Amino acid sequence: MAETRILPVRSINSSACRGTLKLSCVQGGTRLEPMLRCRDAAGITLYAMLRRGRVTRAEADGAGYFVAANDVAGAIILMDGTIAGAAFYGISAAARERAFTAVRMDEARRQGEQKRQSCPCAAEREEPQLLPPISPAEPTAPQEQYLPAPVQNSAEDGETEPKSDVGRALLERANRLFTPPDANAEPFVPRPYVRNEQPAAAPKPIPPIEQQPSCRNRCRGNSRRR
Repeated sequence: MAETRILPVRSINSSACRGTLKLSCVQGGTRLEPMLRCRDAAGITLYAMLRRGRVTRAEADGAGYFVAANDVAGAIILMDGTIAGAAFYGISAAARERAFTAVRMDEARRQGEQKRQSCPCAAEREEPQLLPPISPAEPTAPQEQYLPAPVQNSAEDGETEPKSDVGRALLERANRLFTPPDANAEPFVPRPYVRNEQPAAAPKPIPPIEQQPSCRNRCRGNSRRR
């Protein structure tokens, strides 16, 4: 590249950013000097466009200049994080598209990092605090084993009748079911199975279907009548 090159700045996204970009070879790199006529020319960010669509963020030196690598072929100008203009030479359209895409991705990443740093709640959501490890449970005293209450025998205590109505009803039902049969009762004699010998009614005869004369016979009868 020549020692000094002045490139016109092209406005992008209707930003009304006009002016020129002066590229000067200095020791250790290239100095980029934007001379712009826009509403906020002081608060701008420059990405130096290298060959083959590569970009690098130009560092400000404090005097209104930006410094980048040697093989600078232009610059992309940003205002408030948005691409406002560009100046370049000798770069193909495909390389320019790659450069613009790389700048947008880098700015989105930087803005995301700034939001995470400014909002403590977002940092807590992304990096949750680890809880202390759970200590093993302390051994406790052995619990008393449950034993069912002993069943009291009412016959030994002299109680032969249940106290509740439900118990009395159950006892009466059991007595009826398990009472031995009466000796004076008539013995049960099963009756033999008798088949009903009554003949079934004869089915009604089906009346015969009246046969209709065929078409040929009807035609013959009609011809005879004539």
